[in-house]
Amino acid sequence: MSIDKLIKNAKFLIFDFDGTIADTSLIHEKAFKKVFEPFFININYQEISGKSTKDAVHYILKKNNLKIMPAKIECLIKKKQTIVREEIISCSDFKPLPYVKEFIENVYGNYQLAIASSGSRTTIELALKKLNLINYFNLILCSEDVIKSKPSPEIFLKVINLAKYSKEDSLIFEDSQNGIEASIAAKIPFINIKNIPFAEIIKYLN
Repeated sequence: MSIDKLIKNAKFLIFDFDGTIADTSLIHEKAFKKVFEPFFININYQEISGKSTKDAVHYILKKNNLKIMPAKIECLIKKKQTIVREEIISCSDFKPLPYVKEFIENVYGNYQLAIASSGSRTTIELALKKLNLINYFNLILCSEDVIKSKPSPEIFLKVINLAKYSKEDSLIFEDSQNGIEASIAAKIPFINIKNIPFAEIIKYLN
């Protein structure tokens, strides 16, 4: 289906956050590397992009055959989240990706908007407030709201159920491979903003 038809057919727009609304990849990558620095292992951020911090930490531990106590794992998760939040607060040039804010401002009022992110609620809400975008969204679902993070379709199926929209009425904006796989598994139309950025998508609103 064309971008034009996807936009016009939709009533409910669902946005990922990291990499879709703001480019936080360097912040998250830096945090993971700092947390795992004492273990002397390499972190390939592309492998964990789109996962919750909890799932990403477990993935890294399993991949590197590291066995540590559950309490220590929880400390790693919390430390990584704290580093990210401190970076967001202190970063003076933290801003949305090009044309994201303009797109959200244009569709607000004509569509229902939601966030469906594998990030933690505290981090996502902190970031949205700093970007002055939090008031545009009717629903915000985060890692705490689901059992399985992306590529599981759970968060997308839950958000449309809560908003009471059908799959056909919904449209997802994603960037990560895990997010794309979750969109496909949920059988909900989506746009990969890495292939079609908001600078292009916004043209279809007029």
